[in-house]
Amino acid sequence: AAIEHLVVEDSVGVLAHAYAANGLETAAELGEADLHEVLRSYLLLFRYSEGAEVDQQDLARKYGKWQDAECLDMKSTLMRLGGAPGLAPFEAFRKEPDHGTYQFREGAGYLAATGILQAGEAPQVRIANYLLGPSNCIAPSRYYTVCCLNDCERLLGDVEAQVRRPAPTAEALLAAVRP
Repeated sequence: AAIEHLVVEDSVGVLAHAYAANGLETAAELGEADLHEVLRSYLLLFRYSEGAEVDQQDLARKYGKWQDAECLDMKSTLMRLGGAPGLAPFEAFRKEPDHGTYQFREGAGYLAATGILQAGEAPQVRIANYLLGPSNCIAPSRYYTVCCLNDCERLLGDVEAQVRRPAPTAEALLAAVRP
């Protein structure tokens, strides 16, 4: 809870400035277009955070999940490129046109250095590694960085919620993951 408080305190003041930069009141109900503009401004202002407003804490906490919608879209695009499960052909990756909120511009050297590129005769992009890679993280602060949410962490959380013990039996684990 203490870390969460520091994170919220670090970001909500910036959010108030993002509202003001767009001529909006912080209590205003936003449509989708205004929300996108406020969030864009928020990202631009993030490095200069100051102050905090309690009524904006919920939005600051949920920002990562909102950002994850773009990550899910990116994942869907990569999966449509073909290749083995969890992989996208590097050649198709590089030829993919720019999208409204993302583009695949990283080169082979960067992807290899970050563990994203699977080398071989026909190099493949490891989709999970790419989504969690540093080039897909935004809004760095002193306490955290907003990155794509990890599907494995979600699944692990679901399993932990079902088994509810630190050392479950194999049978309990199987029951938790079977449909």
